Amino acid sequence: MTPLGRTAAHSAMRGIGVLALFFQLFLTLVWFFTGDDEPAARAGRPPLPTTVEITYIVTGAAGTGDVRYTTQGGTLGRDDAPLPFKATARIERGTSITLYAQNPGESKGRQITCTILADGAVVKQSSDSGDSATATCESTVGEDPPLPGLKAPDTTPRAQPGLAEGESRLTKVVKVKDYPGKGSPVVGRVTDDDARISYAEFGGDWGKSRAVDPHISGNDQEQRFDTEPKWQAAIVSGVVDSDLMDHYTGRDRHRALATAVMDEAQKYDYDSGAGRDVASQPITVGGRKGWVVVREIRFVKPGIRAKVDLGATVIVDTGRVRPAFITIEIPDTHKRLWPDINALIGSVRTTS
Repeated sequence: MTPLGRTAAHSAMRGIGVLALFFQLFLTLVWFFTGDDEPAARAGRPPLPTTVEITYIVTGAAGTGDVRYTTQGGTLGRDDAPLPFKATARIERGTSITLYAQNPGESKGRQITCTILADGAVVKQSSDSGDSATATCESTVGEDPPLPGLKAPDTTPRAQPGLAEGESRLTKVVKVKDYPGKGSPVVGRVTDDDARISYAEFGGDWGKSRAVDPHISGNDQEQRFDTEPKWQAAIVSGVVDSDLMDHYTGRDRHRALATAVMDEAQKYDYDSGAGRDVASQPITVGGRKGWVVVREIRFVKPGIRAKVDLGATVIVDTGRVRPAFITIEIPDTHKRLWPDINALIGSVRTTS
């Protein structure tokens, strides 16, 4: 090639190089300002997927919570969802989503947490504590970076879904143990005419049994004594509240109702605490079927020495529409009187 031809060729090559440089700069600017991945793909980079796998997670110590979450198909969720709750959906980039979680009204100060994962990474998380507390997580799909140091919450289902942390309920028959000691002397019998049952009245530390207004307390009879200035032992009886009768269905209705009555007593007598069933067994009283549940309730209250109450609920089908119940609670400061639980259970009789 002549010197003139070589010069022309070199000039042409330099021109092509300049054009390639400008084209690459153009692709970079287009991607930067528009987010368009097609130029990136043409430049050798794979395009981003148009959707992201979103995981919605709600965890909480109360055991249940109301959950709502938005997807491209609308708002989904459920009330009283067993926790941990988990749902997954593929959502288009740029979509605004929300995860909302609310504690039960009686959550005893426990925490509830919402978490949103994008392709497995935590991008949003929020917590709150208390009765009816709410946690809300909001995100724009594909735009929120992973939160440093946060791992996805454990979503392993609990052995007994719907129960708060530290709670357990027996699902098999476990007989009531014989608590050691003499317990209180029996000085008479209490007759609950409305419930159509009678049972032992104790002396010693116990005050005299008395009739009370069931419209105020939910009980017909009460026997109590102060175990310390701000705490009591108690025996109460009456007719099962109508609000609990939804539990009285099916072959296992006696166990279910006894557990529900014990749960109700725990809810109203303890601001915080965790109940663990230690006995659950059928009984027969005057030819009528019944059930006994015994529970250890652990709690912490300022200024209260007691840390555990041993409680028992007896329900008896007396033939009326609603069964009778008896509940006894004695704190660990007076565990010498825990044999009163055995004596009370053994003393129950039906009346005409």
